[in-house]
Amino acid sequence: MPENITTEQNRALHLYFRLLAESLNESGYEMKRVLSAKINKFMLDLLRKALQESYPDDKDKLIQRVIDHIEASKTTADIPWNEKNVKEVLWRPVQDAMTGENSTQKLNKTELNEVYKVLNRHIAESTGVTIPFPSEEQANENRRS
Repeated sequence: MPENITTEQNRALHLYFRLLAESLNESGYEMKRVLSAKINKFMLDLLRKALQESYPDDKDKLIQRVIDHIEASKTTADIPWNEKNVKEVLWRPVQDAMTGENSTQKLNKTELNEVYKVLNRHIAESTGVTIPFPSEEQANENRRS
């Protein structure tokens, strides 16, 4: 059974996450997140009661119009990439799909390289951004600076 990646290899992986985040941000590829107001049951019950008293015949149509309006008012926010969200949003889903392993520290070197190749290819094809995997020496130098 192959050994797990070393501490130095894990440092190199986290340097890759940071370099990828910087490059994606510099290239204008921030994360998009949907921001919306959530409608919960309590709010809907209050709305139904108020509308029933004022508009007993059309309450369902009015409720649906309010819900449609709230749904249509969703907005997105540009959120800059960072080391952590690159790991969680980009790397971890690929790693999990390929290896079934959740922890980066439990990967072996072959798995690390394979996940990197898949993610790097996907990012390059979708954004044009490509980051060479850092060497252990680069990771150690980066740690000291």
